[in-house]
Amino acid sequence: MNGDGVEQSEEIAKYWYRRAQYTLVLRDYERRESEPFWTPDFVAIIEVDEQFANEGNEIAQLRLGRFYLEGNYEINKDEAKGVEWLKKSAEQGNAEAQELLGKCYMQGTGLDKDEKMAVYWYEKAAEQGRTFSQGELVRCYEQGIGVEINDKIVVKWLEKLTDADSQFKLAFYYESGSSTYENEQKVVEIYQKLVYKNNHIGAKYKLALRLESGCGIEKDLTQSIKLYIEILETFNSCVVSKAAYWKYQKFLSLESKRWADGAKFRLDHISQCFEYGIGVEKNKQEANRLYGEVLYNTAMNLKIIDELENKEEKLFGLYLNSAEYGHKGAIQQLAICYENGLGVEKNEEKANAYYEILLEKREFQFTDNVASFYKRHDDKIMPESIAQLIQEEENRRKKYKDEHPFEEFEFEEIPF
Repeated sequence: MNGDGVEQSEEIAKYWYRRAQYTLVLRDYERRESEPFWTPDFVAIIEVDEQFANEGNEIAQLRLGRFYLEGNYEINKDEAKGVEWLKKSAEQGNAEAQELLGKCYMQGTGLDKDEKMAVYWYEKAAEQGRTFSQGELVRCYEQGIGVEINDKIVVKWLEKLTDADSQFKLAFYYESGSSTYENEQKVVEIYQKLVYKNNHIGAKYKLALRLESGCGIEKDLTQSIKLYIEILETFNSCVVSKAAYWKYQKFLSLESKRWADGAKFRLDHISQCFEYGIGVEKNKQEANRLYGEVLYNTAMNLKIIDELENKEEKLFGLYLNSAEYGHKGAIQQLAICYENGLGVEKNEEKANAYYEILLEKREFQFTDNVASFYKRHDDKIMPESIAQLIQEEENRRKKYKDEHPFEEFEFEEIPF
C-alpha cells in the first residue's frame, strides 16, 4: 500500500488484505474441530465466503453450498441454492463438492433425482480418493443403479477400499471369478489379514473352510477347528452375556448367525470324521470334544429364540448332553440351571457338584460359589481335593493383592 520495499500497488495490497481476512475467518471456522464448544462468527464467515465464492473460490463455494443445504447458522435452508454453489465448486474439481453433488443427484435434494448424474459425480470424486464415493460406485455397479451391472468395475473400486467389509467382498469376487493360482493366493491373503488384524467373523469361516480342505493354503485341520470354535465362542458370548447392545446386535445379525451355523455344521462333520477315521486318524477323544461343542452351540442358537415352547427344559437337555462330553460352558450352564431352577427342579447340591467339577478343571472363578455352599451347609463335608484348590486360590489372591494393592483381582472368563 505504501510501497515499503516494493513497488506501490493498491490493487495488490487489497488482494493480500482480503487473503489475510479470509485466512482469519477460515481459522475461526476450523477452530470448531479442536474446540467442540467454540462458536465461530458465522455472520462474518458467510459474508466473506460470499465475496470469495462470487470470485470463483472453490472452498468458499463448497462451504456456502453446505450452509444452504443444511440451513444452519445465519442462512435459511435453500437446497436449490446450495446445489448451485456445489456445482460451481465441483466443476472446478473440488472432490468433496463432487461427492456432495453426487449425493444430491442420488437423493433428489435441491434438484430432480438423476442416478446417472449421481454416478458421474461419484466417479469424479472417487478418482480423487473419496472413499464414500468409491463405496457408492461399488453399490451402483453391483445393483445397476444409474449404470449397467459390471463386476469388473465393482472389483476396480473394491481394490481401492481398505475397510474390512469391502475387502471381504473383494475376496468373494476373486473367488467367484476365474480360479487362477494368483486369485487363490489373493483370496487367502485377504482372509488371513481380515482374521488376524480385524477379527472378521466371515473371514474366519472362509479361512477355516480353506484350511479344512487345503484350497489355496496348506491343509491344517487343527487350525481350521480352532477358527470354527472361535466363531462360535464370539457368537455365544454375546448370546449369553448380551453385553454391549451394539455388539449383541452385530453378532446376532442374520449374516453372523449364518457363519455361526456354518461353523457348527462343519464341526459336526469333522467330529464324525474323527469318530470313524474318515480322512483323518481315528480319535474318539477329539470326536467327543467336538460333539460337545456342537451340542452346546445348538443350545446357544435356541437361546435367542423368544417364542420357543418348553425352552428352558430343551436348553437343560442340551447342556446335559454337552456336559457329558466335558464342555466347560455347558457344565457352568448346568450349575446355573440347578441353582436357579431353570428347566429343572432347583437343587443347590447338584449346582455345587457342577461348580466343583469346574473348580477341579482349575476354573478358579467358581471358588466363591463352592466355598459359599459349604458355609451355608455346615453338615456337608468338603472333599479334601476341593479344600486344597480353594486354599490355593486364596493364596493366589492374597499374593496378587500384596503385589497390586490398588488393583481389583480379575478372573479369566470361560470362553463360550
